[in-house]
Amino acid sequence: MVKAIYLIGTASFYFDGTRASGKFTIDRVYGGACNYLLSCGAPKVQRKISSSTRHALADMTVRGTPVKGVGWTQYLLVRVTNKGVMTAYGDYGYIK
Repeated sequence: MVKAIYLIGTASFYFDGTRASGKFTIDRVYGGACNYLLSCGAPKVQRKISSSTRHALADMTVRGTPVKGVGWTQYLLVRVTNKGVMTAYGDYGYIK
């Protein structure tokens, strides 16, 4: 599970993957959920298979609307290396 906690709610999704032949593959993403003052899109695979220079990636759009007419959009991201090491970010505009 990938989960982010914001001041106005939480967002999360699940992913399944396999590691074989020195690569990690994201097989599926599912169960995207947000609560309180957040809404979210469906989780998506952005890069299915890792390589020696690139991570496998999955993400989900998260929107916050704490005040009517004022809001923000961020992304909940998980990336996995060839060795199966996972990192997650609550906003990754500067990473992707």
